[in-house]
Amino acid sequence: MNFSLAKKATCLLFVMLLTIPLLFACGERTDNGDSTKQTTSPSSETKDPNAPDLPDLTFDGAVVRFITRGSGDSTYSELWNTVDIYADTINADVINNAVYWRNEYIQDKYDIVIQHNPVANVANVAKNAIQSDSDEFDVIVMPLRYTPSFISDQQLIDLYEVDHLDLSKPYWDQNLTKETSIANKIYYATGDISISDNDATWILMFNKDMIEDFNLESPYDLVHENKWVNDKMYEMMQAVNADLNQDNNMTIDDRFGLATTPDTQFALYYSSGERIIKKDNDDLPYLTVNTERIHTVFENASKIVSDPNLTAITARMGVYPAVIQSIFEKGNALFYGEVMQCVARIRNMEIPFGIIPWPKLSEDQDRYYNYLNYAASVNCIPVTNKDLETTGFLLEAMAAKSVDTLTVAYYDKTLTQRDIRDEESKEMLDIILDSLVYDLGYIYNWGSLSSMISSIMVSGENTFASKYATVERVVKKMMDADIKKILEN
Repeated sequence: MNFSLAKKATCLLFVMLLTIPLLFACGERTDNGDSTKQTTSPSSETKDPNAPDLPDLTFDGAVVRFITRGSGDSTYSELWNTVDIYADTINADVINNAVYWRNEYIQDKYDIVIQHNPVANVANVAKNAIQSDSDEFDVIVMPLRYTPSFISDQQLIDLYEVDHLDLSKPYWDQNLTKETSIANKIYYATGDISISDNDATWILMFNKDMIEDFNLESPYDLVHENKWVNDKMYEMMQAVNADLNQDNNMTIDDRFGLATTPDTQFALYYSSGERIIKKDNDDLPYLTVNTERIHTVFENASKIVSDPNLTAITARMGVYPAVIQSIFEKGNALFYGEVMQCVARIRNMEIPFGIIPWPKLSEDQDRYYNYLNYAASVNCIPVTNKDLETTGFLLEAMAAKSVDTLTVAYYDKTLTQRDIRDEESKEMLDIILDSLVYDLGYIYNWGSLSSMISSIMVSGENTFASKYATVERVVKKMMDADIKKILEN
């Protein structure tokens, strides 16, 4: 989901629409297999260049079937279930209602039916169905982390080749398509059609009372003054750190500089502006990690995450993320690094907190960078799809219509009016969402290189150069194999 001033300007209109019943001429719809299209005369009105370039078609009740993330997943909790594709009816939830009205509008206007099948372990279910050439669904909504195996097995359609899909439109995430395409092919997309990408954005929260109690500098001011850097974060963490019960053993009852999960290693790596993979003029990936600046990145990041007395990390403490969350909620951590979804999870926290981007490596860095965790859902079309035209048309229509429905509900109603507590955090949210980065090296994890980067940072020993030398050949071999399959597909 991407945000802009133009999109947020639609908030007032949308709130009115949520409270006033809409009238739809809902006809009876059936699945007739191949859809029949009827073209009407084009409109003579001047079109908004950001509006979808869709022809005036109807689809005779054609059904487009989504398979999505449901309960019972072995990797992710129900908090990551898909809620942005389908809604049965209206209720008290603004996200649900935005999805409902968006879909009703599209189904009525184009005489098309949206079907939704949430399943546990959606990637496994989808892969098994594709391997058996089973025509069970038209769109897969699954975590970004699972897409590489589908692409390698040539099980997904290049979205650039799908009629009616225009991924250059602002309601599609331009950074995702630009930074993670390979050989000018892209097999997944997200944007305003989804809230999962925003939920999976890695952010930094801070305890406002602790900032005041310890007479620390305002994180908001540091961001604005371009002084919010790794060294400053480390300095502030050290100022509050304490073994409260003086038992020489840091537990959840003591005070930490940072409470987080192992994904924060990636947040610190990418906030420096570095990547594992970049691309050449032919849109082909190449490794870009063995540089002198990378070693500075490791040194700075390791200071923040490697000390168990300073930073509480789930894996190192042997606890679940909910326990780490509780450390922050009860006021025992200055900073809390997690996905944006956690803002909603701690909305009942009594202690005031704020939101800021992850720090720069140094003040001379061009801008702030924030990474998207690959728990985020993306939309893919399987090679078993029998009606690409209808599917492409529907996805484009849903993404475009989501701008003044789902985006408004999520950003203006849910985040900024319910969960975020001050104007400064709203401003920080804009900075964060405008600075998202993607890296093929993280998504594909060729040769487990990204995993190695994470483990080295938390170890506190800068052994990257020697360890990289042992895996470089394997990484390149695996990367080249995937590139070759994509070029052949």
